[in-house]
Amino acid sequence: MKFLLTMLLFLGLVPGAQAGWERVSADTIRFSGDINPGSYKEFLEVSKGGYKNVVLQSFGGTPLTALKIAEDISKNNVKVEIDGYCFSACANYLALAGKTLVLPCDALLGWHGSPTLESDEEIARKNEMLDYPFELTRAYQKWVGEFRARENRFYRSVKVDPALLQDSVAVPSGENIKPKVSFTLDEESGEFSVTRSATLWIPLPDTLETYGVSTSGFCRRYTREDIKTILKQRGMSAIAFSSGRK
Repeated sequence: MKFLLTMLLFLGLVPGAQAGWERVSADTIRFSGDINPGSYKEFLEVSKGGYKNVVLQSFGGTPLTALKIAEDISKNNVKVEIDGYCFSACANYLALAGKTLVLPCDALLGWHGSPTLESDEEIARKNEMLDYPFELTRAYQKWVGEFRARENRFYRSVKVDPALLQDSVAVPSGENIKPKVSFTLDEESGEFSVTRSATLWIPLPDTLETYGVSTSGFCRRYTREDIKTILKQRGMSAIAFSSGRK
C-alpha cells in the first residue's frame, strides 16, 4: 500500500511560504516567511551597508541557516522587534541575537525545542526503527554534534541559558499538551496524509527573564488569556501551547 505522510511543523497553514529579507529603511531590515537554506545569502545581500533594527515575522524553518544569520546579527548593537509572531528557529536564534528585543502586546514568541536535544542513542534507535542506513545515522549524529557545539557557543555569546530549549519541550510535555492530529484517506488508492499542528511554549516575560532573556522591550500587559486572544485573531487557534514554567 502506498502512503503519504505529511507532518507540518507549524500550523498546517502556510506550506511553501517563501522567506524574504528586505531593506525597509536606511536603518531597518525585515524578514518575513520561512527560513530556508537560501535565506543566509539573501540576508548578507540585504544587510550590506549596515542596519540598526531587525524586524521579524516567521514560523521558523532551517535551524542552521537561522543560527548563521543570528551569529552575524549578534555582532552588531541592534534592536530586534517581533512583528506578529516568531516561532521555532526564529525564536531559538534570530530573536535572541539583538542587544534589545521588542515584543509588542499583539505579538507572539514561541519555542518548541531544537534538533540538538536528541542524543546519539535516541537518533540511532529512531533511525533503526525506520530502517535507515547505518551510514546515514552516523552522518546525522555528526551533524547534530557539530550543530550542538555551535548552538551552545551562540547561547553563551548572547548570555542566554540553553536550558530554555530543553524546557520548551519539557514544560508542555509536563502539562500533557499534545499536538492536534488530523488525516485524509483516499478510499480508492489507500494513500493518506497526516497533519500535526504545532505544540509551542509561549512563556511570559517573567519566565524568560530566568533564562537571561532581556525583556525590557516587552509588553508588560501580557497574560495567558492575551496569548489565546492573539492566536485566535491571527487564525492560529490550532496551536496547542503552554505559557507555564518549569
